[in-house]
Amino acid sequence: MSSSSPMPSGFPLEPSAHEMRKWIEEAAAKIIPYVDSLPDQPVTNGLKRDSFLKKIREPIPRQATELSELLTTIFDELLPVGINLPSAGYLAYIPVGGLFHTAIAEFVTTSINRWPGLYKFCPGFIEIEKTVIAWLNEMMGMPKTAGGILTSGGSLANFGGMVTARSEKLGEELANGVIYCSDQAHHSVLKAAVLAGISRKNVRKIKSDQQFRIPPEVLKSMIQSDLEQKLKPFLIVASAGTTNTGAIDPLDELAEIAKHHGLWFHVDAAWAGAFRMTKNGKQMMKGIEEADSITFDPHKALFLPFGSGALLVRDMNALKRAHSFEADYLPSENSDDFDQLDPSQVSPELSRTVRGLQVWLPMKMLGIQPFIDCLEEKLELTRFVTEELRSISGVEVIAEPQTAIVAFRYGASSGDLNALNQKLLDQINQDGSILLSGTMLHGKFAIRVVPFGHRTHRKHVEMALNLIKSAIANVSH
Repeated sequence: MSSSSPMPSGFPLEPSAHEMRKWIEEAAAKIIPYVDSLPDQPVTNGLKRDSFLKKIREPIPRQATELSELLTTIFDELLPVGINLPSAGYLAYIPVGGLFHTAIAEFVTTSINRWPGLYKFCPGFIEIEKTVIAWLNEMMGMPKTAGGILTSGGSLANFGGMVTARSEKLGEELANGVIYCSDQAHHSVLKAAVLAGISRKNVRKIKSDQQFRIPPEVLKSMIQSDLEQKLKPFLIVASAGTTNTGAIDPLDELAEIAKHHGLWFHVDAAWAGAFRMTKNGKQMMKGIEEADSITFDPHKALFLPFGSGALLVRDMNALKRAHSFEADYLPSENSDDFDQLDPSQVSPELSRTVRGLQVWLPMKMLGIQPFIDCLEEKLELTRFVTEELRSISGVEVIAEPQTAIVAFRYGASSGDLNALNQKLLDQINQDGSILLSGTMLHGKFAIRVVPFGHRTHRKHVEMALNLIKSAIANVSH
């Protein structure tokens, strides 16, 4: 039987060329209309969890099921349930955009199934990963000698940065190591610290200022106090775009403090770092180029699908010292050659998929300018939303936008404003076409608008503003 035969191959785990083409066509017939309609899809639809669980929880299947039937279940019954992050109305948190270009890269990656743990196993795709890392470092203003690794996301990148800082600054003596970050830092920073063996009591969460940034003078005072107590400050974690408000810590000042005390300087720029490429971005992110390590998430910052993160480092030797281990079954023939370095020697991971194509393919297909234009649009949308919110009687903008998030609340100075604004948020989100989120900012419940999705445009934020005004009218009576 030839490989192009329309008949099954006779080996179910090895489908024929005909079967593979048929499956791709069936999948495309579902995927393309779904993606095409995303800008107009609701964010939520109110379906209950119990309505579909019985269709998923079943004994291990003993019989085969046609792909067409399974695709119907996926698209018609499972996808409508939950929160639709790629929808244009998703303004709640930093969305993961899901550029369709990357779906092609994922299809190629999983089909070829190469292993990038050792250089000699797939040098071409490891070179693509290295190229992507070089591009991301260039975006951040890092030197050409900088390197890094691609990760599953920001949490693993923050962990890798933490482990590298610990290795370089503490060695094996962890008990007195002290970390400094803002009270606005992403929760993965504390998680990374604990997983890296640092005591919770030695993580200093600095109370942020009125702009939700680290006050440098407070940081200086904390470091001096810890030194006097014979503790070992070793790491400052700054945010270049917090999750709460999009605030950017004073990176240049924090870099100077780190340099003065010989501390590692890590910047979590997971979602907002890409704004450095915009017209005013270099000034906005001034100081990020002084970092020892940077967390950057293309699956946020560049609108790609989940699973595309990066840890960027100034010194690849530091990354290697922290992550390199030997095993008899993993001989390294090029351990001292950074041009042919085994990725497993600079990463917590050994088994993983090729990640570089996720970023490389869309950037090669589009060039960088469409990404920059989209980022500029998001900054403009945020300015527009902020101005419109200010024009609504009773609305207070309590977190001025520094990137693409604005936080506000409604109500007079008396009464339980936190409860009122929680009620207001529930009203806004009620019909499912738009989704906003709430947070606590210095004890105040605030509503966040995040117009960052690549499918979100002026008409969608205008829809959100109309819902906000309507909800205010309802809770005011």
